Amino acid sequence: MKRFTNNCRVYRSISKGFQSDHRVVIMNCAFPSRKMRKQVFSKKNVDKSLHCNIKSLKLDEDVVKSYSSSLDEMLKDCSNFSDVNELSEKITLSIQSSSKTHIPPKKRSSDVKPWVNETFLRLIEDRNRCKKDDDWRILDKEVKKLRDKLKNEYFKKKADAINLASEARDVEEEFRLAKNHTSLNKSKKLLIAPEKLTSHFEQHFSPRPVTPQPEILNPDNFPHILPPDDINVNEDIPNEDELHKVIRKQKDNKCQGIDKIYSEHLKYSKSSKLFSALLLLLTMIWTTVEVPKSWLDAVITCLHKKGLKSVAKNYRSIFIMNAISRILPRLIIERLRDCYESLIMENQFGFRQKQINH
Repeated sequence: MKRFTNNCRVYRSISKGFQSDHRVVIMNCAFPSRKMRKQVFSKKNVDKSLHCNIKSLKLDEDVVKSYSSSLDEMLKDCSNFSDVNELSEKITLSIQSSSKTHIPPKKRSSDVKPWVNETFLRLIEDRNRCKKDDDWRILDKEVKKLRDKLKNEYFKKKADAINLASEARDVEEEFRLAKNHTSLNKSKKLLIAPEKLTSHFEQHFSPRPVTPQPEILNPDNFPHILPPDDINVNEDIPNEDELHKVIRKQKDNKCQGIDKIYSEHLKYSKSSKLFSALLLLLTMIWTTVEVPKSWLDAVITCLHKKGLKSVAKNYRSIFIMNAISRILPRLIIERLRDCYESLIMENQFGFRQKQINH
């Protein structure tokens, strides 16, 4: 009844029109159609377990020590693995179990709003205890007035913080604050059918004919763009220094992957066995040219971009992948970037040298 009810009102005075001494409750109810009944009444298995407080891994040294020692204990026999899938699964399960046992969970959010103080709660208690209608109306007006005042003061501070982030052009911080400090409640109403989004993104990501670029058709016309033939890119097996560099460059406060692992699990770990296992995994992938099967899966999350929320074209997609799988492409990109930057520096130096000689 709670899900299908809106505009509910309770009349405190005795309903003389109905010749009864009970209080009257009037509400509007809407029962779902046949198409919507399966979605409304279907029971979904929701995981009610709390996520780990990943920030404690960054701030609390004791948590880091216990988490790292647990990983060292669980990954001490990883050198015996010869299969990429088994090793990847072993690393993932070790991080998950160590995180569950040694990283404290997040605290459950209370129903008390952040702008509420003791004066406001005391005033609500007085209003609820009041039995006289006239006094109850006066107290109710005071509650609403104080609530609006506290609410405006609270969100004014949050809006100022968002404006400061916007002036500093810190886009990620601006969106994070806007998401955390919104005063709007999340709607449970289904605005667009999942079938529409599925068909739209299947068509959006379907193979398309790619026209070759003019640089490929006529390379002689673009000598200043195409790299030279004698360019050397590092193709050796990844080493430990490269792995440390890539992991340290990962950003914080990102969503967890489909393997339920955050980037902080790898970034702030001091476990030597974890880095050895990851290096062994990259070595096996590099030599066998085979990636774990779990790396090939991804979850597409649809976010509203613009316009009507009932139109599938107005949504954009975000791919959520395996968190450990991000290490390998970033390592390759770092190598390509180093090679590209060195090539640019050589070209600029050679061009300046020609100008000086001229």
